[in-house]
Amino acid sequence: MKRSTTLAGAFSFALLFTPLCAQTADGDNAALRDEVLTLRGEVRALQQDMRELKQVVSAARRPAGWEKFDAVLGPEDSPQLGAKGARLVLIEFSDYQCPFCARHYTETFKQLEQDYVAAGRLRYVVAEFPLTQLHPLAAKAAEAARCARDQDKFWEMHAHLFANQRQLEPWAAHAAAIGLDADRFKTCMDSEKYAGEILKNAAAAQQGGITSTPTFLLGIASGDTVKVVRRLRGAAPYAAFKTEIDALLAEPVAGDTPSGDRAN
Repeated sequence: MKRSTTLAGAFSFALLFTPLCAQTADGDNAALRDEVLTLRGEVRALQQDMRELKQVVSAARRPAGWEKFDAVLGPEDSPQLGAKGARLVLIEFSDYQCPFCARHYTETFKQLEQDYVAAGRLRYVVAEFPLTQLHPLAAKAAEAARCARDQDKFWEMHAHLFANQRQLEPWAAHAAAIGLDADRFKTCMDSEKYAGEILKNAAAAQQGGITSTPTFLLGIASGDTVKVVRRLRGAAPYAAFKTEIDALLAEPVAGDTPSGDRAN
């Protein structure tokens, strides 16, 4: 595995920096240029496959299931879905180039939205955590989602980026696909309006012990903060979320008195 990575890296370097030398005819020059561009694309695809393979290996080493976790977070500025008064909050640390994040969105998120978010029992928060060493476009993709949020279309962009994970650029194509104002979106992206905030969030996640995506924190809402009590690392089936969410929902709310002892 290590040998293959080294060879691919060297191959990539050679292709990306090979000059397009002058040819004896314009046709030869164009043909060579097209060939080099094709090879560059193939190398980038290979590099992405290798990054995803590394994540597969890493995920296989993670402990399965929910674990106890103690933290207090204030996620109010993060993109979120659901009733502000929902008792439980699920925070997802996500990366738009992470294949497991895409799998979670496709296989699990929509059912959570239907059964818990729409029912007012759960608020869902997306905390961007671009793993830039593995995924060079993830931070910019997070910016694209935030810029779409300025036009009240965060969730549309969120879905579209995951659906087109292997072809994130050009960003304008995603904006057009979900009906954004193109000029407004371009201005937001060019200004890097949210770049610093996204990187700051990622740094805070690492300081809090989050090291991989997707990572989920499940907690109890308390005003503007969330008291986190459980953590899950890696994509998991809907049933795993349902079991833990139902268990927390079944717990008595602090301060409640059981019906048999309620004062008259």
